[in-house]
Amino acid sequence: MVGMFRLRLRGVQVLAPRSLLLQLQSTYYVRNHGFTPKLPTAMDGMTQLLSTTAFNVTAGLRYTIKLVIADGGDAKYDSLVWIRAGSLSFSHPPVLPVDCIGAFSAWGACSAACGGGSQSRTFTISTAATAGGQPCALADGSVETQACGTVACPTHCVGDYGTWSACGAPCGGGIQTAEYAVATPAANGGDACPQVQGHTISQSCNLQPCPPSGALR
Repeated sequence: MVGMFRLRLRGVQVLAPRSLLLQLQSTYYVRNHGFTPKLPTAMDGMTQLLSTTAFNVTAGLRYTIKLVIADGGDAKYDSLVWIRAGSLSFSHPPVLPVDCIGAFSAWGACSAACGGGSQSRTFTISTAATAGGQPCALADGSVETQACGTVACPTHCVGDYGTWSACGAPCGGGIQTAEYAVATPAANGGDACPQVQGHTISQSCNLQPCPPSGALR
């Protein structure tokens, strides 16, 4: 039976045959026993370039890279790991465009109940456009106005009686009249006058007795 070894590959623990383990060892491990460089710590051309797959990271969290190195029976020589400058790069996730969101408030009270007034409403932006998103059609705080209360106001009737006419008799009691005249007719639901145009009232006048017939003057 072929020997099986437990192998951790890219963070996943699997069972692998001994032949695969030896293949990986020969790829990433170089036995330098007996090799004599000019200096024990010199880079001697036996460096192996390792790479890893990209993975997502979250800003603000700390991540640890674990590297395992060993000297296998040749302690005279140093094993070291270099991380090439610029080989570790972190890119932020793409920023998606956000469109502007805004709306008008309700219409305010009309400045006049009738005869023509105005009312306004205000545009408020709740979410500003970012990252090239579609801007709102209006600026925050924009004010829109419209006419309101355009119905005609009611007009109340205005009228009165004119002056009294001349008395119908110089003495002994006569009659004089006055006629009602409407100056402003009622309109648009206004109050009517208490009397109609031309209404006549009368009263007695010159009630003093007349002198006797044939009396000396």
